[in-house]
Amino acid sequence: MVQSGGCSANDFREVFKKNIERRVRSLPEIDGLSKETVLSSWIAKYDAIYRGDEELRRGPQRAHLSAVSELILSKEQLYEMFQQILGIRKFEHQLLYNACQERRYPKLVSADMEALYVEELRSSVNLLMANLESLPVSKGGPDFKQKLKRSSLNNSFLDMGDEGDILSKSDVVLSFNIEVILNPTTNGPKQAEFHRMVVPKNSQDTELKIKLAVRMDKPPNMKHSGYLYALGQRVWKRWKRRYFVLVQVSQYTFAMCSYREKKAEPQELMQLEGYTVDYCDPQPGLQGGRVFFNAVREGELVMFACDDEQDRVLWVQAMYRATGQSYKPYLLSRTRPSTAEGPTRKIHRPSGWFSPGQVFVLDEYCARYGVRGCHRHLSYLKDLMDYSENSSLVDPTLLHYSYAFCASHVHGNRPDGMGTVTVEEKEQFEAVRSRLMVLLEDQITHFRYCFPFGRPDGALKATLSLQERVLMKDITTPVPAEEMKKLVQKCLEKAAQINYNQLLEYAQIKVDPQAAPEKRLEDMMRLGELCIEVLQQNEEHHSEAFSWWPELMAEHSESFMFLYRADMDAALQVSPLTPHLCNGAFHKHLQDLFMPLVVRYIDLMESSIAQSIHRGFEQETWQSVNLQGINLPDIFNGTATSEDLFWKLDALQMFVMDLHWPEPEFAKHLEQRLKLMASDMMEACVKRTKSAFDSKMQKSSKSTDFRVPLSVCTMFNVLMDAKKQCSKLCVLDTGQETDKQWQQYHSKIDVLIDETFKEMIASLVSKFASVLDGVLSKLSRYDEGTFFSSFLSFTQWYTSSMKSICVWLTDRLDLQLHMYQLKSLIKIVKKSYRDFRLQGVLDGTLNNKSYETIYNRLTVEEATAAVKAGDGLQGISMRDSDEEDE
Repeated sequence: MVQSGGCSANDFREVFKKNIERRVRSLPEIDGLSKETVLSSWIAKYDAIYRGDEELRRGPQRAHLSAVSELILSKEQLYEMFQQILGIRKFEHQLLYNACQERRYPKLVSADMEALYVEELRSSVNLLMANLESLPVSKGGPDFKQKLKRSSLNNSFLDMGDEGDILSKSDVVLSFNIEVILNPTTNGPKQAEFHRMVVPKNSQDTELKIKLAVRMDKPPNMKHSGYLYALGQRVWKRWKRRYFVLVQVSQYTFAMCSYREKKAEPQELMQLEGYTVDYCDPQPGLQGGRVFFNAVREGELVMFACDDEQDRVLWVQAMYRATGQSYKPYLLSRTRPSTAEGPTRKIHRPSGWFSPGQVFVLDEYCARYGVRGCHRHLSYLKDLMDYSENSSLVDPTLLHYSYAFCASHVHGNRPDGMGTVTVEEKEQFEAVRSRLMVLLEDQITHFRYCFPFGRPDGALKATLSLQERVLMKDITTPVPAEEMKKLVQKCLEKAAQINYNQLLEYAQIKVDPQAAPEKRLEDMMRLGELCIEVLQQNEEHHSEAFSWWPELMAEHSESFMFLYRADMDAALQVSPLTPHLCNGAFHKHLQDLFMPLVVRYIDLMESSIAQSIHRGFEQETWQSVNLQGINLPDIFNGTATSEDLFWKLDALQMFVMDLHWPEPEFAKHLEQRLKLMASDMMEACVKRTKSAFDSKMQKSSKSTDFRVPLSVCTMFNVLMDAKKQCSKLCVLDTGQETDKQWQQYHSKIDVLIDETFKEMIASLVSKFASVLDGVLSKLSRYDEGTFFSSFLSFTQWYTSSMKSICVWLTDRLDLQLHMYQLKSLIKIVKKSYRDFRLQGVLDGTLNNKSYETIYNRLTVEEATAAVKAGDGLQGISMRDSDEEDE
């Protein structure tokens, strides 16, 4: 059959392999012997039989080597055997041996790093050994077979782990149970639909339809299906529409298969292991399909397309789950940017971050090939820089971490200890640092286009943080604030020019001196609206990132508007409206536009100031304050409410004055209204102050304890302050005050303040007079011949009270007084004695015999109590004191 050309030797080998696989897989598992070993032995036996004499000639030599290997050989014999096996001559072996004995270190930054360099290599080898010991020896071992066990729901598929994970067409076979054959799909509708029927030519029912519900059993290993256009390099080499099914062959193996109609086996298939799926733009030259996506692997690219956007999303999500890739496909918005934002850079969204599996593989690779940590992080940082310099947006936080790793290696302050750094690596780090400085300055300068509308969120702030980190000379010394500020200032100065030029380009405005003046003025007005929109977007989306330097953003806005002002002035100079601009059509337009706004603003301010007066004086504590930093002449220490009132009135008048309203009549009206409003507000302030003063006077005491409160002094200060401010806030400019009615109104507020001031002084004087009248009234009680005078001459009360106390003590002559009795008697006797002495009773009457007896007895009792109880009397004593006991 081989000679006739019907079959090849490889066909027989495949047939033998299939039969052996079928038989071996039907055998039970044997401990210590895997089925892979049995299959490999049978295939090797087949190959030995196929080769025949050639294999037999090699047999004795292998037998001889096998016999020799069983002997205990000397070192020379071992060398000879290894040289024979490896095909190396003796002198070559000696050269290799001598080379291995030499230690050559790379050119390190410091000679002390040589020992550390050896330790790093040893740790890499130890890590590699640990990783190898924790993993199976080969992919076909028993542990791997456990992961890729055949699913009970997928008996029609072979385990894809065998034979290098290569699938054949017979490995993916689908079984379907269809009730009605109408070319159904798994994505078809589940509800019943009308289908047009084929009728005979002579039939009258030309539009005959039948309502059928077509159902298709979906195999459990079918993850997604549908029609797609496809084009690849190894499979699907022609761009055409095919029916695709995403099939799960085993737990970790998926295949993309294309099927023909009424065929159970796939026409072509592609195993998805190692592929990365992502959205892509439409490809020119490919007819068919509206939206595109692709699957990429090293050296391979497969392009897919479908007609529906939602279908594309479902396909990409299904293939993303099947490939197990770390990068999640991101569908970019295709909406056009805002007018003032201008064109944005092409944004590529690689994640850049390693998955745990990628970190494990990278660690093993570095350990296997002796890649040191400094070289590893430096290479990663250079790759990130290459992507960034090609207008791909890399996460600034990722760049920050990567740079921090490299800086910690180079500067020798790694968290896990010092690492080796070669001279070449240090030079590369400085070169990368310079590139990164240029890149970050460019991104900050083009902040509106690198981070449009502030997206990605926080990226601009992270870029500024990274810029500050790169400016650091080492990893511990912070950057002076002034140095970072100067750098940001320089970038924003360039940004103003760039943003303005981009705006001119977007608006399609060319500053042409030869253009018509009307056209130039119209373009400048349209450009002014766009400039305002740009500044609003900067404030909304980018001001937070520059919050440390708000003055720099203000300077950026001023520089931006200065460029517009220069072009606007040039347009106005050549405009024919320039000689008649004052009080012309332009001013008329401005007046009509802003007049209602100014009137409305003054109305709102008047209402606000009136409410602040009402609420402020209701809660006023009349504490004296002194406002700092406010330019009001002759400020007295008034209250918070009064000072706030005068400041608001002055600020409002200065605002209207700075408007320089071109129409004289309306300007005069605004000034008169503000003066009248100031007069009304001051009148309300004076009246509320007078009301508070009267209330304070009524509540104050009329006795000799009366003192003028500090709040009353503050009220006088408020009136004096109002008097000073009145001349500024309520008087028209010189030459305008010609209206007698206005003069009367202004005089009214002056008279009110003066009269209020006089009334408050009179009220205070009257209060002092009433206190003096009270003192004189009390003194008149001592006049001779009055009832109160005769009452004071009666001393029987004092005499009888002293006698009663003396009798009470005589009855208890043999008893010692209790502490409470002693304290009470001392208080009674002393207070009576002092009160009657204060009323003018003579000493002879006060110091009568009863008082002396009481005084001696209480003095003795006090001494006795002091000896026994110590401080039991709590300072109460018969001794005279300047302080009166209560």
